[in-house]
Amino acid sequence: MADQVFYSSELKLNCKFDDDDTRWLTFDNPKNDLTKDQIKSIEQDMITNQPIIGDKTGAEFIGFTQAYTIDRTRYKLDLSRS
Repeated sequence: MADQVFYSSELKLNCKFDDDDTRWLTFDNPKNDLTKDQIKSIEQDMITNQPIIGDKTGAEFIGFTQAYTIDRTRYKLDLSRS
C-alpha cells in the first residue's frame, strides 16, 4: 500500500445570543471560495428566521462574533513491510 494524502476543511461560526450565550457551528468541507458577504447573508437569514440551535432558554440569535476556515492536510504513511 502506498502513502495517502487526505484533505479536509471546516467553517466554524461563533453564534451570539441575546442572553450573552455563545455556541459554535461547524460545517465540514465548505465551498472553497466562500466570501465574507456570503457569511453575512447567512447571518442575516438567521437573524430573520431565528433557527433553533440547541438553545434551551429560547434566546434569540443576534449574530456571528467570529468565523474561521480551517484547512487540513493529513498524511497516512504506509508502514507495511515489502
